[in-house]
Amino acid sequence: MRRRQPRSAVIGIVVAAECRGLGIGRLLLAGLLAEMDRNGIRVAQAVTELDGVEFLVRCGFRPEASRPMRLTLHRPD
Repeated sequence: MRRRQPRSAVIGIVVAAECRGLGIGRLLLAGLLAEMDRNGIRVAQAVTELDGVEFLVRCGFRPEASRPMRLTLHRPD
């Protein structure tokens, strides 16, 4: 029986504010890339906000027009 290749990878990266800038996120991303290569996964997608966008762009991710968008509807009191 042939082993089924994974169709997607899910990873959550949260680095505490006081630990940001130490290279933890880059090490985690390097591990993700290595696992993607080992498993033949060619595409990874991320959902992030604020500083996470700049970080992921520096790591090679590219924004897409179809990305999820957070919308808020405030009802009057």
